[in-house]
Amino acid sequence: MTCLLFLTMKMQTVLLVDDFPDIVILLQELLRIHFADTNITLKVLTANDGIEAVSVLKLHPVDLVLTDIRMPHMDGIKLLAYCRGNYPSIKVALWSSHIDAAWHSHLGADLLMQKGMDPQVMLNAVRELLLS
Repeated sequence: MTCLLFLTMKMQTVLLVDDFPDIVILLQELLRIHFADTNITLKVLTANDGIEAVSVLKLHPVDLVLTDIRMPHMDGIKLLAYCRGNYPSIKVALWSSHIDAAWHSHLGADLLMQKGMDPQVMLNAVRELLLS
């Protein structure tokens, strides 16, 4: 008798949005490393602000948007509102250096993160969002 084990690979697309390229590069690398040994195949797209993110969303299906709150041109709060109005199934996580815990329920984000938090905590939270 032969027993075969099939691992289900789940493809997920994440859009990283931040006006600091170094942060985007760091997050891409952290996500790549964290998800390398999981059953989630991660595709990462990037944008420098909310306006660029909207263009990406119009061209690519996305499962999760990870966005900074404070950015020029179109901030993360307006991007969250755009996603809720146009792509309600997309999960949205906001991050910023300056956050108020009350923003989470007020804004309707799926996750609110403080920049500088423990990377492992952030990655675990992102993983939970992708699996939910």
